[in-house]
Amino acid sequence: MKFKKCVLHIGIEKTGSTTIQRFLEKNREALIDQGHYYPKSLGPCRGSHYYLVVYSRHEDVYDDLRLISGVSNKEELYSFRRKLENEIEQEFNSLEGGRTLHISCENFHSRLHGIPAIEKVKKLLSPYVQDFQVLCYLRPQHEVALSLYSTDMKLGGLPKSPLPKVDSNNHYYNYFVMLEKWRHVFGSKNLEIRLFDRENLYDNDLIKDYMYTTGLRNNNLISIEKENESLSLEGLELLGELNKYLPRFEGDKPTGYRKNIAECMEKIFPGKGATIKRKSAEDFYHQFEESNNQVAKKYLSKSKLFFPRFLKYPEDESYFNDVDESVFILLSHIIPIYDKKIVLNGISITLPIESRKIYQNYKDMLRLYEKEKLLSFVAQIWKSNEFKST
Repeated sequence: MKFKKCVLHIGIEKTGSTTIQRFLEKNREALIDQGHYYPKSLGPCRGSHYYLVVYSRHEDVYDDLRLISGVSNKEELYSFRRKLENEIEQEFNSLEGGRTLHISCENFHSRLHGIPAIEKVKKLLSPYVQDFQVLCYLRPQHEVALSLYSTDMKLGGLPKSPLPKVDSNNHYYNYFVMLEKWRHVFGSKNLEIRLFDRENLYDNDLIKDYMYTTGLRNNNLISIEKENESLSLEGLELLGELNKYLPRFEGDKPTGYRKNIAECMEKIFPGKGATIKRKSAEDFYHQFEESNNQVAKKYLSKSKLFFPRFLKYPEDESYFNDVDESVFILLSHIIPIYDKKIVLNGISITLPIESRKIYQNYKDMLRLYEKEKLLSFVAQIWKSNEFKST
């Protein structure tokens, strides 16, 4: 069958894409009654259609998305592409009818840097679609960078400055450069630009804004909680240190060590995420102000794209550099449910599990050991898949 329209939601990253995807996934059956369809074959992970990114990128690129999709060489990539083409054909041709196809993946923004890759997406979908609506939410660059830093820590990144050193033409942060590539393939009239800011969202809500923009009706649709909660500064710093012992990949294979680690850390160390010095935020943002205003003029008929609020950032650095105390907090959640022997510096310590008070009982003793030894122990527990948040 052929859909009248495809809403191709390309992100950008760090603008609530996961929340949109979970909403569409949970309401998949209800959407069909409205003539809207959110496909199953385009990705297995929490509703994200990242298989299209795996399919479309240059054949010499082997990033984390390809590796977790079982693609580590050209032969596996060609097999993956054939399989996806067949599954799309089977899924779409099995449908009785539908007006609008919804596809969502923030990695369209972050991974498809070249026009040929974007053209590959369009070529794959065009047999099933009459018209396209490329939907893109934008957010001030310094806010994106801070949120991305938190995500990077959750995915196994190592400690570094939250603000990367990039030039003003960087594809990820220069929205005009990025959007010009999508305009080249899909045309200006098919690009829908929205601002990821409560004041600019329909009814001050992201999901309501997505529904309003794409023609969905709220007929008993299931609401969704906000996804990707933030960590505190302590939690981010600790997780970055812990990531040294818990790699996401070994060679070209996922390790499986990091199961539930982000969710557990969010429960133990909830917070507002990373922060930076006010001047650093201003300097980073101003690199892209000219290109932001080009987007505003071309796509929104406005002179200015954003009005960022920098006063919320401290004048001085606010990093949490001493992770020792947070190591003990994390251990206080692990020790009560770990009925094993801890071996530190060659000394075996058997820990009972009756109460969280054990943390206080053993705190002074644990302080005798090096931080790196304690982090190594925590990593061993996670690798054993025996840890759960309490």
